[in-house]
Amino acid sequence: AWALDHRAKAGAALNRLGRSLRRQSRHEDAERLLSAGRALFAEAGDLAGVAASVDDLGQVALLRGALEVAVERFREALDARRAAGDDRGVALSLTNIGRAMREAGDPEGAEAAFEEAAAIRRRIDDTAGQVDTALALAELRLSIGRLEAATEAAERALALARDIASTRQMAG
Repeated sequence: AWALDHRAKAGAALNRLGRSLRRQSRHEDAERLLSAGRALFAEAGDLAGVAASVDDLGQVALLRGALEVAVERFREALDARRAAGDDRGVALSLTNIGRAMREAGDPEGAEAAFEEAAAIRRRIDDTAGQVDTALALAELRLSIGRLEAATEAAERALALARDIASTRQMAG
């Protein structure tokens, strides 16, 4: 158990370094560290860590313009998050898949992924996530000329954002 715990901790450290390198546009170095982190998480049996590593690898692929690889990585993260029972993570992975599919020129696939993410976020009452997904849907629908549907999604995002703001005002 001790060795598995240390593998997961080492995987987390490699992921943090990999994300930092990704933000610095050092994509090859980021990919190398994130892949090593994924391997350590897999050895430790840490599905959440595997999902995080693979998700970050998808982000690197997206930044490099390797859209098919990005979708593949995001689907791998989705599978790990589903296996872990992480609904919030499943919604995040679906949103990432949608963004990659949008970039790859597959608006129907993107919309389906965004819609599934939105349904999960409503079910788990993730209001901030709902805002993100509604904005992604609005942007997608606007880009394919569905102005009315884009407007509806944008209005939903605005209403949800107002709900968040009013909740914060009442709490503060």
